[in-house]
Amino acid sequence: MIKLVNVNKKIGNEYILKNVNISFNNGNIYALIGPNGAGKTTIISILSKLMEPDTGDLIYENGSKNVYLLLSGERNLYYKITVKENIYYFGIIRGLSKKQIKNNIDTYKVKCEIEQLFNKKVETLSYGQKRIVATFIAMVCGSKCIILDEVTEGLDVESKTILSKMLLEVKKDKIVILVSHDLEFIATCTDFNVFIKDGTIITVNDKVDELKTLYNQYMQSKGELQ
Repeated sequence: MIKLVNVNKKIGNEYILKNVNISFNNGNIYALIGPNGAGKTTIISILSKLMEPDTGDLIYENGSKNVYLLLSGERNLYYKITVKENIYYFGIIRGLSKKQIKNNIDTYKVKCEIEQLFNKKVETLSYGQKRIVATFIAMVCGSKCIILDEVTEGLDVESKTILSKMLLEVKKDKIVILVSHDLEFIATCTDFNVFIKDGTIITVNDKVDELKTLYNQYMQSKGELQ
């Protein structure tokens, strides 16, 4: 479990987060949903220790701070080496032995349908394959919490389907947190959806349709949705 307790973050004179309270529990996939500037990126930056809150607490169960943040885009891999070499490289720098990495690969490779990519250089992969490989590495590296920013950005329908299956497999013993505007994808895999507006958590629920309504209402109020 990871908790944010009464977290506030201010940049200049503006509060980016305002009294945020939320718990993320093992075995669940969460989506952070909201308009641009709502505070989603600030929340994942605090969860992954890239940023400190001004006030409030970040609490990790059992003191574990093992969080894997996968940023948007495709520059999360080394292009001139193979997929398998990337997997071992990132696993080793995160403190895993080669035996642990192999065991983790064996655990996930069949369900993720990725083994056929292992001997290919990253530079030969499509954008969608790169995102899937980067997500697989996050799974293999043994982190208790995986955060994926703009998880479906640039992905085709087939890649989204594979990614959804991967996340449903990996969530069994982890916390998975997604940042996305893709409500259709979110509906395929999330357990809880967190709607954020103006630095405040408005609601946490398991009903994507309600989130769509809230999002559309907000965009209409801003004159950004016709």
